[in-house]
Amino acid sequence: MNKRDLQKNIKRSLIVIVDFLFNHRLFFSFIGFVNKHFLNNKIKSVFLVYPAKRRYVTDFTFDWFGKKMKWTPFMIGFFVQKGKVGIIFSVSAEEKELLDDSNIANLKILVKKLEEMRIILGAEMKSFAGILPGILAKKGISKVVRENDPTITAVFRAVEALGKKEGLSNNFPLIVLGGKGFVGKGLLSFFEKQENKSSLKRDIFSIDIDNFNKVPEVLKSIGDKTVVFLNITKKRALNEYIHFFNSKTIILNEVYPEPSIDELNKIKQRGASCYHIVGLKGRVYPSLPGAYRQGVPCCASFVSCQEDDILIKKLI
Repeated sequence: MNKRDLQKNIKRSLIVIVDFLFNHRLFFSFIGFVNKHFLNNKIKSVFLVYPAKRRYVTDFTFDWFGKKMKWTPFMIGFFVQKGKVGIIFSVSAEEKELLDDSNIANLKILVKKLEEMRIILGAEMKSFAGILPGILAKKGISKVVRENDPTITAVFRAVEALGKKEGLSNNFPLIVLGGKGFVGKGLLSFFEKQENKSSLKRDIFSIDIDNFNKVPEVLKSIGDKTVVFLNITKKRALNEYIHFFNSKTIILNEVYPEPSIDELNKIKQRGASCYHIVGLKGRVYPSLPGAYRQGVPCCASFVSCQEDDILIKKLI
């Protein structure tokens, strides 16, 4: 067994042990009591993640344990932002299971359990990773979904940060892939409000599955300007757009998980570059996998997102 496998097995074993010893109502009630009476409510939020890839389950725990905790939140870590703490929980249900209408009852139970955990710990808010906010809103399980606003603000800041990092003009054109989605609709509205407050006018184009063939027309109207493709579609949908990319293309990915090695190679072959929105500044213990290392996911963050808070990473 090499050093990396040994470290992974130690981490997975520790999570199982922690779950066995501490993932109980009585323990969290004690933490909640300490939080309210001695820590001045330092625990700000509870955050639920799920594995976008099967290997993400085995990154954190053993396969047999993952099957056991498919719909039961188990604590996998915490994050710290500006002196406040967020507790990270996970389930092992995969995206296809979250989307399956036959699991609506399981989703309702899951949300109920996380809300109970929030109350027990004395946290102000709860939040969900990936496409979960959109699923919960669409299925009428959660009427108020807080990820909408913080994620939108963070993505807006990421677009600004990318423009400065690449030395683009203030009004560089932006193509939003997934503009009719849960985050996309809010983001386009947010951009419009920001433009109304300032004199800056930017060409923003919303592209989705129903107007997919409009991309060549949009690119022709842009001419030889550098264009940013903001990817807020579902995972793997980026593949459908790669043949439109060229040396004047910069991709800014918000989708969980980040583009695969195969996708990045295809993007590189087209002469384009690609960035990923890591999240906001903060410390996560243990670090999240892949390109999410060293940042707090946008949908988990509870700090006001300013431009110097956002973290973007160049992948190619």
